[in-house]
Amino acid sequence: MAWGESIFSKDEFDFDPSSFKPYRAASPADLLKTFDARAAECKRALAGSTDAALSEPWRLKIMGRVRFEKPRGAVFRDFTLSHIIHHRGQLSVYLRLLNVPVPPSYGPTADEQG
Repeated sequence: MAWGESIFSKDEFDFDPSSFKPYRAASPADLLKTFDARAAECKRALAGSTDAALSEPWRLKIMGRVRFEKPRGAVFRDFTLSHIIHHRGQLSVYLRLLNVPVPPSYGPTADEQG
């Protein structure tokens, strides 16, 4: 189950490090396939939600202890959109350090002349 689905289908998530099994992609193609599937799940969950549901509280717990409680919509934004944006920024730094052109995301990059 993707984070987006969990955020919309449950009022909380209780994380237990002892039972956590990280996802390990078998190949780059597997990674992309999984990412696309989970992104689609998140889109469906968001499309099926209401403004009232997005305002409801959602909690993250670790072994039963509440770490935070925020509106469901804010959690979805933080765990999905902001997280992806953060990693895209990391990737651009690494690409620049390796002198690899940074691919455009939303039009030309600051590195492009024009």
